[in-house]
Amino acid sequence: MGRLRDTDSSRCEKLKTGVERIARQSMLRSRIRSIHIITSRSANLSDCVQHKLAIMLRMRILPLFILLLSATAFGQSFPIFDGTLYQGKPQLPLKPITIIYSGDLWKGANRENIPDVATIANLAKKAQATGIGVIDVEHWPMDQTGFGKYESLLQEFKRVGPRVKFGFYGIVPIRNYWGAIQGKGKPGYLEWQKKNAGAEPIGQTSDIIFPSLYTLYDDREGWQKYAIAQIQEVRKYGKPVYVFLWPEYADLSGRYIPADFWNMELQTARKYADGIVIWGGENNQKWDDQAPWWKVTLRFIGSTK
Repeated sequence: MGRLRDTDSSRCEKLKTGVERIARQSMLRSRIRSIHIITSRSANLSDCVQHKLAIMLRMRILPLFILLLSATAFGQSFPIFDGTLYQGKPQLPLKPITIIYSGDLWKGANRENIPDVATIANLAKKAQATGIGVIDVEHWPMDQTGFGKYESLLQEFKRVGPRVKFGFYGIVPIRNYWGAIQGKGKPGYLEWQKKNAGAEPIGQTSDIIFPSLYTLYDDREGWQKYAIAQIQEVRKYGKPVYVFLWPEYADLSGRYIPADFWNMELQTARKYADGIVIWGGENNQKWDDQAPWWKVTLRFIGSTK
């Protein structure tokens, strides 16, 4: 993640306020020893962060430093991205993200080949607006031949777009509901892990991992097992894990997931993943500000701040 940098004055002020508020509320009375070591190691931090460190040292709440950073230093601690396609949607309280679809990469060309460099470079440039590019290519086989193509495409995007964080939608880990829910050590689970091993170069090359956790069945317990297994399987790469969620069932029926089911999915993602990309609205669906799933989402967003 690199060194902590705080160049945004508003975030700096939030951090200051948060530190002072926690300082007032803290009941900690333990002394901080070896302060000179801590302050000398802060030489690479911004002036704002060094100032807040000094406050924490004086108020004897440095043990809360990591908690405070995750909660306030970077703004929203759990990012939620807008990957939706709804027609007529307003400005949503979600973070922007760029999704690069197959139709953007191949316009009548042979989709078995890697797209031309000019096309990749143009799309990588557009992704600079959000800083994150999700590559949605799903037609290559999930075998060594296909994995090689996925890795080559990802490497090309990273080469021409070094300022953007790239990853594939739903490629790592491989989507296998029935294998994943069997549980660790079971034959189906082990077979799933074996296939995932073939895609490890893609996971290692990715800047961010984007598992697909769409809802296939009404089985809530099954979905949760599947979701947790998918996330845990990619933790070995040490990359941020932003999961894709869709408020509809992934059977193309147009049925929306019940509000309490959707809430469970959001809460599960928050507990086990690092962020969420909400997708939906294909086929020119109209935006509905009163949709139950969106009301649940608004409450969830409020709980992450």
